[in-house]
This record gives sequence, C-alpha cells and structure tokens, in this order.
Amino acid sequence: MQHALKLVIMSELDMHVKSVATYLQGKELLHSSGAIHHNHSERIDLVIVDVMWARSAILEIVQSLRKDFNRLPILVISTGYDDKFATRVLKLGASGYKSCQASLEQFQEAVQTVLSGRTYISPLVTKQVLADTFQKDGMQAHEVLSDREYQILIMIAQGKTVGEIGVELHLSVKTISTYRSRVLDKLHLKNNAQIMHYAVGNSLI
Repeated sequence: MQHALKLVIMSELDMHVKSVATYLQGKELLHSSGAIHHNHSERIDLVIVDVMWARSAILEIVQSLRKDFNRLPILVISTGYDDKFATRVLKLGASGYKSCQASLEQFQEAVQTVLSGRTYISPLVTKQVLADTFQKDGMQAHEVLSDREYQILIMIAQGKTVGEIGVELHLSVKTISTYRSRVLDKLHLKNNAQIMHYAVGNSLI
C-alpha cells in the first residue's frame, strides 16, 4: 500500500517522495533533511502518516511530530476502514485527515489544503469530527477517556494482552494495567471481554 501511495503522489501530484519503515527512521529523516530550517534546499514540506501503518501509535506519532516540528503540515490518512482516530489526531495537531474511502481528487485536495496552511477534513468523517468536537451533553462513555486510555481501550478490544501492549507502546506492564483499570472504571466494565463487547457495540473497532 505504501508503494502504491508513493506512486500516486509522484505521478499525480508531481512531488518527490521519501518513505520510511519506522517512525524513528522518519524522525531521523526529518532532522537530517532540515525540516525545521526554512532555507534548506532538501526541506521536507509535508508528512503523510497512514493510520494502518502507525497502528495504535498514531496518537504518539502526531503529538511527537507536532512538538518537534511545530510548523510542519501533517496529513493523516487511513488506507483501511478505520476512522476512529480522526477527531483525536486533529486535536493533537494534525493538519488534516483523509478517510480511506476518499477519492483521488479528494486526496489531491487534502495535500494542497494542508500545504497551504489550512486544515483538511475528509467529507466522510466531517460529521463525526464535528459531533465529537461540539458534543457536550449526552457524551458517550469512551469520549471522556484520555488519549492514552482510549488507545489502551482500542488495543485491548483488538485482542492484545497487557504484555503485548506494553511492548508496543514501550511502557511497563504495571503502567498498562493501571490504564486498563482506569478504562474499566470509567466505562463501568469488569473485564476484557466487556471491553471488546463495548468497542464492537460502539463501532470503535
């Protein structure tokens, strides 16, 4: 998928593309290319992050990128059927979010919009983002979770163990267990099976 996307960007948008396999490689590339220096000839002008590639680390990636490269446009895309992080990545500073079902024309529009300094939200998730942003009363239980708690909720609902989550997020099992306890408490649930049921029932996975 990454290779196909790269070809689309190069052929349809006439842009030079550099791809990486890991987030660490991406940060090293940004630093070495002078992403934070405006007069650098090799400066990277846009970062595209695929939710399917980043998986549950998408929140940390966007937050870290925004902290280290505060003026760099960040376009988050979903090449799979997974838009549950749309609102949260935008709140963390992403410049735009493109849904998996958006057309090529909408993808081109998304790139051009964020490069111009504006925010792009895929039409397919606009309603969801607006509802999440402005909804006050009648909020769903999971909407009061912190970003980390929400992340743990999703990972548990995907069937991952506390140990597996700890390895993936580089956190101790004790820390993950603490977050899991908070999720259970806030959602008034008792175990992982109920977490999975809740996530499925609320279309979170």
